[in-house]
Amino acid sequence: MKHPYSLGEGGTKFPKVSVNYYEAKHGKGEAIIRLKGLGYKYIYAFANGKVGAQCPKDVYLCIGGEGGVSELEVALLRMTPLLFPLQAITRDLMNYAVLTPQHVVNKLPAANEGPFFLFAHLLMPHAPWVWNEDCSYKNDAPKHWALIANLRWSISLPKKIAMKYYVDNLKCTNIRIKQAVKNVVNNDPEAIIIIQGDHGTWFTNLSDDKEFKPIKDWSEEEFKERFSILNMFRFPEKCRKYLYP
Repeated sequence: MKHPYSLGEGGTKFPKVSVNYYEAKHGKGEAIIRLKGLGYKYIYAFANGKVGAQCPKDVYLCIGGEGGVSELEVALLRMTPLLFPLQAITRDLMNYAVLTPQHVVNKLPAANEGPFFLFAHLLMPHAPWVWNEDCSYKNDAPKHWALIANLRWSISLPKKIAMKYYVDNLKCTNIRIKQAVKNVVNNDPEAIIIIQGDHGTWFTNLSDDKEFKPIKDWSEEEFKERFSILNMFRFPEKCRKYLYP
């Protein structure tokens, strides 16, 4: 639950955010250690090894994203006639579709193999904002696999369009999360589920020319937008007495 921040370079850039999922990534978080001691098997799900994440040691099961190609593989394919036909067929291969909530749920072992503690780090609704609110692919989104190019496309969008596309991505994320939660509960009615967001947006702070104000000049509204963190809990009835505001 720690969420420290520090000033960016020279105190003038947007803040660098440090999140404690690194403890989960390396299996060293206090919650993970305690749950392992109680007999829970630790499952870690990460975006995709080819976009920077790696599986930690000493886990019962590691779930990586499905599909995904590296920039090197794209460069090699570019020297062949295969690149453009393949991109036309599977446009989302590098668009953070490499790990979805349902993909994680589909990979989970049977409930009778548990108990499990699953930590899943998803990147939705992070840019690139290529999804419509019904989770179809946007017609004007890049039709290639280059992750950096897709991120640049999102960043280059006019502010009002970027805000709309973000909301579209968010609605798609909601659909996928809700379906995955439903499937988990169908398999294990006693499941405890916690959904968290690591930070908020900063559209209020972002000017039309894509510049950010120094953090010392942020308004209360701008702080609340960026640092408000979503926390949602699903607990069995018998456990709810332990919750507090």
